[in-house]
Amino acid sequence: PRRWLALRPLLLALEVALIGVVAGLLVGWLVGEAMDALTESYFPLPVWLRPFQLGAFLRATALGVAMVLVASVWPVLRAVRVPPIQAIRTGPLTTLRGGLAPLVQRLPLPGSIITSMPLRDVLRRPRRTLLTVLGIAATVATLVGLFGMIDSIYQTIDDGETELVGRV
Repeated sequence: PRRWLALRPLLLALEVALIGVVAGLLVGWLVGEAMDALTESYFPLPVWLRPFQLGAFLRATALGVAMVLVASVWPVLRAVRVPPIQAIRTGPLTTLRGGLAPLVQRLPLPGSIITSMPLRDVLRRPRRTLLTVLGIAATVATLVGLFGMIDSIYQTIDDGETELVGRV
């Protein structure tokens, strides 16, 4: 049955998600330790309490595993709907043209074929383009948040120094 065919790739996706959770925990712990040392060097306080936030970790773990499984369901369902011989066939003519390819093929673009290739490629696979845009947006948002946090720390230090020294 098709559900049994779909089970193995979905179990593989679950395995990848769990490996990602363990790797994320290790990397997060290492980065946290490095940030703790940096923070303690900037702010020498007598006691530092940094408890492990289990609730936040469990929510992030569940979200990460769910995202991997949800992203895996669609291709697995598409694969089990076709006959097995068609699913393992390779070559340029094996897949149907999808996305906006038929529309883009008839779209008159100025310039030569070489100059219009990037735009046609972006429009040909809108799902891939959207995922790339979302990945870049997540990276930029993380970067802006990190720089904002660092900037606010430095501003707080500068404000405290100005108050202590009395300079304007």
